[in-house]
Amino acid sequence: MEKIIYDNEYFNPKDVLECGQIFRFYPYEKGYKVFSKQFACYVYSSGDKTIIESENCPYFYNFFDLDRDYAAINSKVTDLNVPLLTHAAKQGKGIRILNQDAEETIFSFIISQNNNIPRIKKIIEGICRELGEEKIFLGEKYYSFPSAFKLAQK
Repeated sequence: MEKIIYDNEYFNPKDVLECGQIFRFYPYEKGYKVFSKQFACYVYSSGDKTIIESENCPYFYNFFDLDRDYAAINSKVTDLNVPLLTHAAKQGKGIRILNQDAEETIFSFIISQNNNIPRIKKIIEGICRELGEEKIFLGEKYYSFPSAFKLAQK
């Protein structure tokens, strides 16, 4: 298992995962297990760091957009001196825009219409369990998100 260690000022796992961008995650120990495509990671905060543990760290480095300088973006927004934007930048500075798989994102957001987050998560998990490939991460089973081709066959 590999690790990525990142400054958590501009990467708060709770804020990123619970803001409605993604539905395939659940609380685990000190943080969250996150699933995307056929990959899994464990992400959590420890002190002033956010830690990602995965067998595919390069995928999650890109997934969590860790190459982008969110401090610079935040600074540009606050330099505009618009009180509402400054407040939003300060309140949401731990949120990152996820680089999600396009197919999984499209299907997830189609399912999200007129639903609540717990129900969306349950539907997506059911689709993965029914059509995805069984995997193991940290000793527990999970299922990959099926391709559009596999979904079309049902």
